[in-house]
Amino acid sequence: MKKRTKSMLIAATVLVALVCVINAVWLVMQSGGIAGWYGANMQQAVWNEDVLGLQRFLFWGRLLAGIAFDVLMVLFMVKSLVAVRSGILFPRANAFVLIAASVCYFLYSICNTNMGILIDSERLFMINDSDLMIPLVLFAFALIYSMAVRVSEENNLTI
Repeated sequence: MKKRTKSMLIAATVLVALVCVINAVWLVMQSGGIAGWYGANMQQAVWNEDVLGLQRFLFWGRLLAGIAFDVLMVLFMVKSLVAVRSGILFPRANAFVLIAASVCYFLYSICNTNMGILIDSERLFMINDSDLMIPLVLFAFALIYSMAVRVSEENNLTI
């Protein structure tokens, strides 16, 4: 692989890591404000005993799935970078990372869409088309990636 391509992969990895760290910090700060831990001027949760379990799921699901997605994206990039340096174009472990990331994004997206239940005491649980499409596209990408892993491994075995 050319040195310029490796440099671009390093730059992309640093950029993804930076964006993911900023997103994770933003999620923690916003979730803390919603929960009322700090930020008196922030929009806070309206806890309702009738839907308290759902509200807790939405709060913690959004926070944890969002952070997990960020961690998985950084892990994907770092594993790709390490694998390219060792001569492997498609590391097998990254297929699982992408599948896990699609599940995390699905949970994050559904929880994020329904934050009105937590903040505004809405009663309607919604699932938007983007809540389904983006994780499905990511899952399809993971399946294509796993096929690329198999083809790459078969090509390494041929003489």
